[in-house]
Amino acid sequence: MTAETMSPVPPELAHAPAAKVARVLRELWKVDDDAVLPVLALRGPAFAEQLVRELARNGNRFGPGDPTRHSALTLRLLATLDAPLVDHAPHVEDWALHTRSVLERLADPGAETEPWTALDSSLEPSAVLRHVPAHVRAAAEHGIPATAGIAHIVPELLARGELDRDDTVEVALMALDTVGRPSDRAAWTTLLRENLAISDDEVRAAGDRLVPVLGHGETPLVEAFAPALLASTDDALVGDVLATTLHVRAAKTRRVVLAAALERPAPSDPEVLALVAALVAPHLTSKDRGVQKAASALVERWRLKVTTEDEPAPQPVVGRWNATPPAWTLPRFEPVEPTARALEALVAEVAQGAERTVDIVWEQLLDAKNAVAAADREGARSALAGVPHGSGESFRMVAVHVETWLTGRRPLEHELDRSFHASDLVQARDAHVVHRLGELPCLLSTPSHVDLSIVASDLVERLDAYGRAGVGASEGDLQLALARLDLTSVNSSVRERLAGLSAHSIRLLDERGVPCARDAVAVALGYLDDPYVLRDASADTARSSRPSEQDVTIPASLSDLPQRAHARWPVPDVTAFPTWTQMPVDRVVPAETPGSGLALAQAARRRAPLPRAVATALLVEPSTLLPVAVTDGTRAVRDAWSRGLLTPGAADSSLPWRGTSPTRVAALAASLLAAADDGAAAAVWPFADDLLARFAALPRIPVGTAELVGTLTALVPDALDAVGRGIAPAQVLEVPGLRAIADRTGSSQAVTAARAAVTLLSTVADGTSTSSANATSASQGATSIGPTRARSAGAARAGRSAPALPAPADLLDDDAFARAWPPDLGTSPEIDDGATLGAAVVAVGTHHLCSLDLTFAHLGTFRVSKYWFYDLEVEGQCEAEPWADSAPPPVSRRRTTQWLFWDATAGTVAVSPVRNRLGGNEEPLGGAARTPLTVSMVAVLLASACSEPAAPYYLASALRGGDVGASAVRTAVQRLLPLEDVNPGLLLRILAHEPELLPVLWPLLTEAVQHAATCPSPSRWLPRVLDAATIHAPALRTAAHRGLLPPDAAAWPGLLDLADRKGSMVAFRKSAALASLLDLTTQDGAA
Repeated sequence: MTAETMSPVPPELAHAPAAKVARVLRELWKVDDDAVLPVLALRGPAFAEQLVRELARNGNRFGPGDPTRHSALTLRLLATLDAPLVDHAPHVEDWALHTRSVLERLADPGAETEPWTALDSSLEPSAVLRHVPAHVRAAAEHGIPATAGIAHIVPELLARGELDRDDTVEVALMALDTVGRPSDRAAWTTLLRENLAISDDEVRAAGDRLVPVLGHGETPLVEAFAPALLASTDDALVGDVLATTLHVRAAKTRRVVLAAALERPAPSDPEVLALVAALVAPHLTSKDRGVQKAASALVERWRLKVTTEDEPAPQPVVGRWNATPPAWTLPRFEPVEPTARALEALVAEVAQGAERTVDIVWEQLLDAKNAVAAADREGARSALAGVPHGSGESFRMVAVHVETWLTGRRPLEHELDRSFHASDLVQARDAHVVHRLGELPCLLSTPSHVDLSIVASDLVERLDAYGRAGVGASEGDLQLALARLDLTSVNSSVRERLAGLSAHSIRLLDERGVPCARDAVAVALGYLDDPYVLRDASADTARSSRPSEQDVTIPASLSDLPQRAHARWPVPDVTAFPTWTQMPVDRVVPAETPGSGLALAQAARRRAPLPRAVATALLVEPSTLLPVAVTDGTRAVRDAWSRGLLTPGAADSSLPWRGTSPTRVAALAASLLAAADDGAAAAVWPFADDLLARFAALPRIPVGTAELVGTLTALVPDALDAVGRGIAPAQVLEVPGLRAIADRTGSSQAVTAARAAVTLLSTVADGTSTSSANATSASQGATSIGPTRARSAGAARAGRSAPALPAPADLLDDDAFARAWPPDLGTSPEIDDGATLGAAVVAVGTHHLCSLDLTFAHLGTFRVSKYWFYDLEVEGQCEAEPWADSAPPPVSRRRTTQWLFWDATAGTVAVSPVRNRLGGNEEPLGGAARTPLTVSMVAVLLASACSEPAAPYYLASALRGGDVGASAVRTAVQRLLPLEDVNPGLLLRILAHEPELLPVLWPLLTEAVQHAATCPSPSRWLPRVLDAATIHAPALRTAAHRGLLPPDAAAWPGLLDLADRKGSMVAFRKSAALASLLDLTTQDGAA
């Protein structure tokens, strides 16, 4: 940072109180620490401590895991004064983060400081490595997140001799009790067991302190400490350990506990034996066979007296199934009383939420702010003075605007959250109206109804109020009002009344108060004839994250105003477009945020009929909510049912995991049962059964299917009762999905439970309805079960009957094929750069990257380790590190980076020492200089799917642009498959996340099968590849039929060889089934 960009040292720093000095420093943003430090040091240690406490606040961080701003300055100040430790939690966290940075720089002097943090690469070690034991103890006492720095620095500080091992063990044991997050307890556990090498004897000596910690039921803690504690000779301690660990959710961990118990003799205390018998009894019937076996062995070895319960009685009818309530009439929006007391109550209600959510309460708050500020400015000032800087970008942003309104100024840039502070429709409205509280007759964007929509006549009346008051409208307010406008309420009367307001000439003011080119009435009139056009995104692939430009078309009538509908990415805010009924299901509410519950509650305030995406979200999203959002989320489901919105069949089972493998099914099953307990069984039943039908059609049913079957089983008595009472049709008992699961082969938990549930449905004669039979047949066609079409040649030669094979997959019609095989993908030409590939797994921080070594005859060898893909996706080049002296580059934050790109003129790969080869600097390369990706660069993209953690979205985004062709993918896959560190099963993550990329990624399937056929025995990843190919078999067969696959690939080389092999391996059976689905035959005509 140059001296010219630094702010001069303000005189207040020499005499003002610490609170004001902190405020001045925050507002300066860019401060020359060397100039400020002497001024602050003259004020002494007491002032320094006060300043630390004022500056070190969690709201003053760039983000989680970053130090607070100016923390480097305060550390230098304390060191200059040789001041003692400041026992202040945020400051101690800052110390840990800076210490980590300093230690990394000492280990690697060339390490670069991460951008956009408050870390200071010039901070001297002597300013940080002071009072080290006291800082570490304070971090433990305050429960500072271990992942923020402590977990990384303690081992290094021990190695440097800054910490005493025994004292640190004591601190770590204390931290296990004080930290609040499971990840932090796991980090301290690792420190104890690995870095501090705490012995089993020491663990047992600390048993009284560890048993309460084990009560959290967290796998890392239980597996680290329970075996040692169970070896204790103290019978009471053994009983306590088993009492706190046998309820752990993970079956694997329960097996560890039981195995440890089996390693020791039985306790001699009868009371302990009785306690253990009661604890072990439930595990004798565990769904996990390993737990069941271990529990039985413990009962036998310890001679436990376990009393078995009688068979549970059939579940009674508990009133879950009710007649669907009539649809509600959408209520009008009701503003609160415009008094300071009511405003203060609204502020308190919103502030209690973990995150701002745009809902009815938020709209009431904004409306009340303006109304009270107009009638009682001092009352408004008093009520708003307590608005906190809550978490979440939007609430903090509004709090800043309120704060600056109170002081009569506009906020400084750094006071607002980066990127989104006032750009999109909703947040721009919030900022614009808060700046003008008390000036506006009303808010144009205040909803007319509780679904946040605005009736056209209401908008006309509000504009008329502006005209009569002679007040200009805010551009952000008007733009949001138009986006929320219910266009079905526009009629000729509205148009005439609106046109009549032209005489008022209502100015339209931008965020700076400058009049726009057109007035508010002209903009509104133009919009009525040329409104927003919203795309039908209801069938979008989940998490496809399309840019908002693809979902909403900004009309020409708004082209001269800020393009706020395109400001939020990836899709428009549904609270800005409440009449949008065709939004993607995964954008109905923000995913896994503290405000998701309130957002779901707002989604339940819509007019009937409920869009299928919203109905689906109401049933699915409660299973993903954070604990703080659960209450509001479950209330939303109850409200939607009672309002007649969540009708049976309204939710679409094809939406929740569109484009991805089903996950969190067990959590969803529990959430659906909770919704049924609230009276919505009529809506839950068909949705759950449809999900089971989808799962039954998969080659491998997902984890959690047994729990979903359990949900339907629990509802069977209510379903039978509902049919008997005539409030449900008899067809609900057909449950084709449940029966399809029951008809699968095997004895898995899901299949066994489904068969038991079908048995309960005794009112369906023989359990064979036409629809269930059809569903079962369909599911068998998608798995390797069904009518026999042919026998494999190998089975025929062996003289034994072959397993049943499915019929060929039907060819898809034009519409279905267009969805499965989007046109114009995968057609880009291949550019083979001739690179030789090697692979290695490299640990970079918390990442384990599947790195590729690219060897070019004319350039040498380069290592590519990637967890970002902007260079490949946008710039058409690849960041790489050259090998030196025939050795790969070391893992370091200081990287000797070069940039590989395709030189079309020379017809070969070239290398640039800088990122922007045109500008000769390290700035991003402009899109105009983009060059096509070569085969080795495509291989880099694909191999990144084998990294942990994987980033399938970013990989899919790089492949979705159409610049990567299937031919290049095929060549890249052929060169990747022989590499030991490349797992084809992991490569399929990209296709599982984005099945619409099948036209590009089909070689992942064909080439993997061909490679597997060359191996003496099937690879472990082969069944996963065959399962994926089975799912896509209809599209692949259709593509081959239409000539979209090369003839040699369409023949699926190697598949028939696998199908023809002898043996009982699953891969051989799956190969035969896939060959049958693809209608492949050998030369003699056998399948």
